[in-house]
Amino acid sequence: MLDHIYSAFDLMEQGRLDAALALLDSLVVPEADSVYYDYLSTYGYVHAARKDYILAVQAYEAYLNKAVAEGDRLHQHRAHHQLCMVYREQGDFGAAMAELDKERAIISQHFMDDDLVWAVHLYEVGYVSHLLGDHDKAVSDMGRSLEHALKTDDLIAQACAYRGLGEIQSSAEHLIKAKALFEEAGENIGSQEIDDLLSHLP
Repeated sequence: MLDHIYSAFDLMEQGRLDAALALLDSLVVPEADSVYYDYLSTYGYVHAARKDYILAVQAYEAYLNKAVAEGDRLHQHRAHHQLCMVYREQGDFGAAMAELDKERAIISQHFMDDDLVWAVHLYEVGYVSHLLGDHDKAVSDMGRSLEHALKTDDLIAQACAYRGLGEIQSSAEHLIKAKALFEEAGENIGSQEIDDLLSHLP
């Protein structure tokens, strides 16, 4: 079952959104199944990519409700993070930040020493702050994201933080570092996105 879910995610990344949704719709995944979180998460990603934001929110709210019912703090914070991303893509930056506030409360209590969790969280806080026009907070939080990312061996987290700083500060130096890390990690899409950002620098 998990292979089919991963295949749907791959189809989404290839831009084949109708095929991804059709594959997910063909699956019958009981809520008690160990892959149900993956199923809902991928559903949310696909709906968001299709700009079906209401359905994306519904998928992640179902994800959150399951996590709350099970007392699963890991999936609770992930649900708030995913809801933030949907609201951000939708342009509702206030709602996005509200979800991040909820996520931070969980991380502070249960994942305080997890550098990767903080790196991912603070990246999103920095980016949403940037979209809200709070430049100083955006730079500060994205810098903290990078500090945490560099304490891990996660090249993608490091690349994202450098990319975030590059976007916020219009810094070619940071974007070039991000591109190198994406390429080292084998993430061609991330590398191509950096090329686009570099081409639009003032």
